[in-house]
Amino acid sequence: MRFMCVPALCLSIALTTIGLTTIGARSAAEAGDKPTKNLIEVATAVGTFKTLVKALGDADLAKTLEGKGPFTLFAPTDEAFSKLPAGTLDALRKDKPKLKALLAYHVVAGRHLSKELATQETLKTLAGGDLRIDATDGVRVNDSKISRADVEATNGVLHAIDALLDPATGGKQAGAESSSLYALTATTLEGKEMALSAFEGKVTLVVNVASACGFTPQYAGLQTLHSELADRGFAVLGFPSNEFGEQEPGDAESIRTYCNTKYGVKFPLFSKVVTKPGEAQSPVYAFLTKGRAAPNWNFCKYLVGKDGRVIEFYESAVTPSDADLRKAIEAALR
Repeated sequence: MRFMCVPALCLSIALTTIGLTTIGARSAAEAGDKPTKNLIEVATAVGTFKTLVKALGDADLAKTLEGKGPFTLFAPTDEAFSKLPAGTLDALRKDKPKLKALLAYHVVAGRHLSKELATQETLKTLAGGDLRIDATDGVRVNDSKISRADVEATNGVLHAIDALLDPATGGKQAGAESSSLYALTATTLEGKEMALSAFEGKVTLVVNVASACGFTPQYAGLQTLHSELADRGFAVLGFPSNEFGEQEPGDAESIRTYCNTKYGVKFPLFSKVVTKPGEAQSPVYAFLTKGRAAPNWNFCKYLVGKDGRVIEFYESAVTPSDADLRKAIEAALR
């Protein structure tokens, strides 16, 4: 049940009861004081947003949040950033457009205090996406909980949240809810959004790849497989990942250069993803791992049929030339 048409006084009491306006310190409005710092200065002074403040600077968004506004900043805490898989933030810092898009998804035009949030269903972000607001049990933004609300600044208001917001899924692991891989989208290695419907009616082999792994020579076999069967409606889809042994530390350009020069890779490669189940998991892998094994190392493989459904999972040691894998591909192509 949403807090619609609830008197302001009762709503204020309810919000205080769930701890949104009383964690750590009262807001400037509650204290009867006018704020004297902008959003970046406030976030810096609070002390639990060091990672966010640095990331906003890296993404050239700090100046925006020091400007006139007003803005509402849904601010992931340092603890929220610490939940990201190792290497994720470093990779984002090397890809400024992607980092900027992610952080802009945490900013909304206007000053939205918790009382107003509790009556909203959606808000439009500076990145253009929608945020879902749910006040049935505390106030949540997408699937992130507001742990401290109404920290006011001269140019807006900050709400602390316990997890980063994912613009790709709108707070949901969309892949887990899909019935077909080909209903999803993914970001190419060059940073462009690609509808996987381009592969509808084809058989695909989805592989989490890495450049510094003992299984990396499988790139050659994967390219051979892709080349031999492409005319029959088959494709290999490579998703780089740095989760296992940190064996894919490079940026998009270095991955592309390595794959092209070392193995002549022509099959589609996508931007680095998280394959392990959790908040940061890629929607593609949320779909692939629903009800089945998740990758436990680099070069695990999912054979996907023409209808976009997973046929079989193969562990890293199963090579592209494996007889059983080839037999399964042939059967799927018929």
